[in-house]
Formats: sequence, structure tokens, C-alpha cells
Amino acid sequence: MGLLFSAVFVDSKYLFSSDNEAPILSCPMQYSYVLPGNVNGVATWSPPPTAVDTVEGPINSGNIVCSADSGSVVSGDTYPLGLTAVTCQASDSVPNQGSCNFDISVQVCYLNCMNGGTLDLTNCTCNCDRGWSGANCTACPLSNGSCENGGTFDVNKCGCVCPFPELSNVTCAGEHIIIILTFCLLLLLVLSPCD
Repeated sequence: MGLLFSAVFVDSKYLFSSDNEAPILSCPMQYSYVLPGNVNGVATWSPPPTAVDTVEGPINSGNIVCSADSGSVVSGDTYPLGLTAVTCQASDSVPNQGSCNFDISVQVCYLNCMNGGTLDLTNCTCNCDRGWSGANCTACPLSNGSCENGGTFDVNKCGCVCPFPELSNVTCAGEHIIIILTFCLLLLLVLSPCD
């Protein structure tokens, strides 16, 4: 461990302080998911490791070096399935050296998204389409009673088939049907007035 003295001139006197403390580092926690059949995955660290020295302040990110058993590693590298232990180190100008550790976990994502759902490999989750829900987008929370404005429930689409294109949302909800029916009734009265 080194020792750095710094001096500040205040009120016609020099005030001395010493730096005998290592920088404090903060490391991310990282998980990466891959599709079945893959033997490794890319891990992007977010947020990146940071370091702050109590005397010198923030340390430039280019001076933070991370390594694993395989050697030097950086965000965006490819890692094997399982856990990879990473150690990041930074030094101040003395040089006092600080470090932090984190694990990169590369796991296989076995989700099979159904009914138009799309797989989000970042979180190993399905983004479900339309009314579908559940881990694999196979649960439909809607039923016949969910449809409005004359819509009929279609269990295969987990949604309502709407009688008017203006009501193309999942439950056919909306005020458009009232406006259309009112317009049609007015049109009928104008074209064939009552005698």
C-alpha cells in the first residue's frame, strides 16, 4: 500500500493530508439467458463497474480492469453456461488498489412462447400478444362475458370478434358503436320519414 501526501494552502499555512485508502468499487450483478442448444451467451454489464477514491474522487472507467479465470473480460464478451466469477480492480495514483467481485450467470431459457408471444431473452420471459397472459402466453383471462358492443368471444384468439372494425380492441369496448347506431337511425328517419 502506498502513501500519498497532498497539501492545500489555506490562511498562509499548508494543510497536509494522506491517502492510504484504496478506491471503493461497485460491481454489477449480471444474468444472461440463451436458447436451448447454445453452450455460451453474451453478457452486457449494466451498469458498468465504477470506482471512487476518497481523496482523488471518481476513477476513469478506462482504469478499471476486470478479469476471470479465462483472463481479461469486458462487457459484451461471450461466457460459458453456468457461473463465471469476475474480479474488477482499480488503483489510485499512490497506488492503493481496490476491487469488487460479481458473477455472470449464463442460463438456458426453456420458455416456449405461444399464441403470438415473443421471447425476451434478456429476462427469459414471454411478451404476450393481445389478451394472452401467463409464463408461456397460454392463459386467457377473458370469457364470453368480457365482450362488449355485440362482440363474440373467440377462445382460440383470446379475444372478442367485434362487429365493427372501429372496435378492434380485445373486448370490443368503445363508444363508436353508439355513434354509428345513432347516425344510422338518423339516416333512416331522413330517408324514410314517418307519415
